[in-house]
Amino acid sequence: MEKKTTEVYIGGRALTLQSDEDPVYMQKLAAYLNGKLGDLQKQVPHFDKRPSDFQYQMLVLNVADDFFKVRSQADASAEKITSMEQTLYDLKHELVTTKMQLEHAEKEAAEWKSALDEQGKRLDELRESFFKHKSN
Repeated sequence: MEKKTTEVYIGGRALTLQSDEDPVYMQKLAAYLNGKLGDLQKQVPHFDKRPSDFQYQMLVLNVADDFFKVRSQADASAEKITSMEQTLYDLKHELVTTKMQLEHAEKEAAEWKSALDEQGKRLDELRESFFKHKSN
């Protein structure tokens, strides 16, 4: 992949970057870092008058903080997805088991109905025979 050259401004300084990434993405990164620097200037008294090492360390700590928070959220989401997948698997298994039980119950009901029909026929035959015998 061909490297692209992009000029960005971070903390008021121009930087020329070479990357495989899209220049628009690189500009978004610069904007994110500038936003972080702006937040630090609001939160830390005289931030812009502090040594550049201090400013750099604070910026790195803030970016690392964001990274760890997002990673924690991603891990929690992954755990939730795994749990939901397990629940879905369990529900599918329960559905298959319930379908098998239903099929068995329907088969049993059909057998009982057939047996009941047979008994009904036998009862009709007995009645017929009884009334024939009684009338004789």
